[in-house]
Amino acid sequence: MLAIQESVNTVKEINSLTADFMSAVSGTLKGVERGPGLLVTNDDIKKIKRYVNAGLALPTDVNEIEQLYKYDQLNITGLYSADMQAFYQSMKNHASSWSPLESSMKAVGSDLHVFADNFNSSSNSIINYLTSLPSYITGVGKIGGLTPEEIDNLPEIQLTGDEKQKIPALLELVDELKTVIAEHSKSTQTTKAKITEFKDEITKSLKPALGLKIALSNSHDFNEEIKQLNERLDILNPRIDEKFAEIEQYSQNKWWGLFGGLVGFAITSTIYGEKAQQARNELDQLIAERREVEAKIATTSTVLASLRTFETGLQDLQIRVEDAAGSSSNLESLWLLIQTYVDSSSKKLDGVTNAMYLVSFVSRLKAMTENWLEIKKQAGDLLTAFNNATSDA
Repeated sequence: MLAIQESVNTVKEINSLTADFMSAVSGTLKGVERGPGLLVTNDDIKKIKRYVNAGLALPTDVNEIEQLYKYDQLNITGLYSADMQAFYQSMKNHASSWSPLESSMKAVGSDLHVFADNFNSSSNSIINYLTSLPSYITGVGKIGGLTPEEIDNLPEIQLTGDEKQKIPALLELVDELKTVIAEHSKSTQTTKAKITEFKDEITKSLKPALGLKIALSNSHDFNEEIKQLNERLDILNPRIDEKFAEIEQYSQNKWWGLFGGLVGFAITSTIYGEKAQQARNELDQLIAERREVEAKIATTSTVLASLRTFETGLQDLQIRVEDAAGSSSNLESLWLLIQTYVDSSSKKLDGVTNAMYLVSFVSRLKAMTENWLEIKKQAGDLLTAFNNATSDA
């Protein structure tokens, strides 16, 4: 989770950040260069599905592997078809794990969409309860167009003894609201963990195993042209790693902070900004160059070409998954911001004696509810786009 270093103190700030985040992932916020997508873009989905389909199609029968790739003819220990069987099975298992992860991503989008209505319903229960109190009605007549923070500074209006006895029931309603937030945020936490697991399988298992197979294949006495093409791929790899490290850094950067004393969305240094998109574009060019080299290798060596193709596929996949990891972390931080703000705003309700704080609390809830009802359509559009993209890919 991204560390939250600054506090969000006003309802205006929390609403602004929430709206800006949704506009950023929708691709409509000024300065955003990344395509629309809550966790992954449509282009990401297409490229991930290409990897998944190729992985699912891999043979796992030793005889079929040998018939297709002729590994045994190289006569290299560790690179026989029987040796490749376990690696192919690992690739296939990893590809199979995408489907439940995709379903988990859909749940995240659905939770965001449904949250708007559930937040509205829970908030209205609290608002209706409070607006029936006589002291609240008296306080409302004094606020005009003041912000919740300004209302807090007005002279107190003491609750009556009967009204104070109604506060425990109010706290139960507030706890229900907190439960709504917690329940809808769970899918984000679950999906983030699944993305991390999917990513770790690439970096800690598949890539090292594949690197060993490629190193073994390089011990074969290929002709001079193949050697030069192979060297070209080895030159491209550090450049790809460098660009990926850039994207990884943008993925980990905090998406909000204090600017000139005001809380705002930090686009430039995040996965949504121009720098990250430029790094993605450069990576796409490097990946395309790799595929051209692989095509030339394939005319002479099916074995080496297939191994290098796996390598390129994992490199491309890693880019898409890193974006998803960054997006899920950002969304998790957004949920935490909402939870923290509601927690801090409701703490004073326990033992409250001042009706004016109830007035300001209602004002905060109304502002947040209005904001989420506006966001609801964006969340719905993102979910529909994701569902369509996964169906078409």
